[in-house]
Amino acid sequence: MTVDSSIPSNLDDYSATSTIVLFDRPIPLLRGPVSAGRPDNPSLGPYVLAFRNPQSWAAAYTATESKIVEQCEGGARVGCALTASNNCKPLGGAIWSAAGPALRT
Repeated sequence: MTVDSSIPSNLDDYSATSTIVLFDRPIPLLRGPVSAGRPDNPSLGPYVLAFRNPQSWAAAYTATESKIVEQCEGGARVGCALTASNNCKPLGGAIWSAAGPALRT
C-alpha cells in the first residue's frame, strides 16, 4: 500500500482558524484631500492635504513633538557616551606608555 506524500498528515494545521491572521482595524488618516483654493498652486492638482479638524492637527503636533524629544534624548545619550569614552582614553602618561605593549595584545 502506497501513501500519497502530497497530502499532509494533519489537515487541522491548514484550517482557516490556523492560517488566518487577524489585524486591528486601521486608524483613520489625520489628513485628507481638500479642494484647493484660489491661493493654492493649481499646477500641483485640484486637492491639497489638510487636517480635517483642530483635534487631528493637535494629535499630529503632539506625536511629532514627542518623536523629536525622543530623538534628541537618544542623541544626547550617545553624545554623553562618546564624551565619557573620550575622557577615559589614556593620555600617554607614564603608566599607560609602560603598559601599552601589554594592552595592545
